[in-house]
Amino acid sequence: MNGRYALLITAATGNLGTSVCAASVIADGNGVITGGVEELTAPSSYDLLDAVTDGTYLIDPSGHGTMLLHTHLMETLKFSFVLTSPTHALIFEYDGTPASGTMDLQQPAAGGSFTAAQISGKYSFLTDGIDHSGALKNMSIAGTFAADGMGVVTSGTLDINNGGTFTTTSFTGTLSPPDSNGRGNLIMNTPVISDSRTFVYYIISPKVLRLLEGDNISFVGGSAYAQGSAGSTVAALSGKFVYQHHGWSTPGRTVAAGQFTADGMGNVTTGISDSNSGGLPTTVTKGTTVTGTYMISGSPSGTLNMTDAAGTSTFNLYLVDPALNILDPGNSSGGGGALLVHTDASIIGPGVLIP
Repeated sequence: MNGRYALLITAATGNLGTSVCAASVIADGNGVITGGVEELTAPSSYDLLDAVTDGTYLIDPSGHGTMLLHTHLMETLKFSFVLTSPTHALIFEYDGTPASGTMDLQQPAAGGSFTAAQISGKYSFLTDGIDHSGALKNMSIAGTFAADGMGVVTSGTLDINNGGTFTTTSFTGTLSPPDSNGRGNLIMNTPVISDSRTFVYYIISPKVLRLLEGDNISFVGGSAYAQGSAGSTVAALSGKFVYQHHGWSTPGRTVAAGQFTADGMGNVTTGISDSNSGGLPTTVTKGTTVTGTYMISGSPSGTLNMTDAAGTSTFNLYLVDPALNILDPGNSSGGGGALLVHTDASIIGPGVLIP
């Protein structure tokens, strides 16, 4: 590891409740973390822009590593990670908060600085967490936006599933210039001022941003991905896909995964799936056929109605750049797919669809 790396880790449950942590750290190539910034949002803890003062890391020949960070606010954070490529790792925190996520090498613009011009074009985004209300309702926030490369969000759609109640609204906004950590603010201004939101972003590349809501309205985190040349008709979703979706349902935590074929004409065929639903005891369902239909018309987003091992669900889907590997953004192989968000009350959570 040598350079600046962005972390995004989330915990569905834990010592702090549902939490989101984002960070940018500088690795010197010799096992020392020389600086950076860390921030955390959770019902019982909320701090932004906590400077990373020092740290260390160690990587063995297999690509497994550990990292220790100290911050200005006297936090000590301990992580374990596995490099899946020179630019990407899967990471989890093991010091008491059961959080996991990703770590990616950040790519500044030519000249070595991060710039507003790096965020340009159309993006799909997806975040997940809880609402900051008395009930702490489970929440997913997703949508699309267009940025002009000069700090202006010219248009966007904000979709929210808050405890099973789904709303959608348009927005415009601004992007503050990124600092030396690749960090800035994405401000979404909706027609109803009280619905406007501010997200912290970290630049991974011009095609990928990590997001954390930074206004104390809700505690959600996720990513934004460039749409690139993603299509705007049902033909854009054609071929074999694997998928995963998860969230909260009446029994508790639900996770489902599977594979299916999309025929390019709006039909899901030849699929199989498995699911695990929370409760006492958990309910495991295996080998369930996947069926469904989807619609994409006029933009790289649409809807998906699907029945699988977790039951029948409705989703909004948001296509991503066919040349972008959303599981490992620095990897030039693979690419495409879609982000998913549940739009009904059966399961409240996100998902992903990968070719």
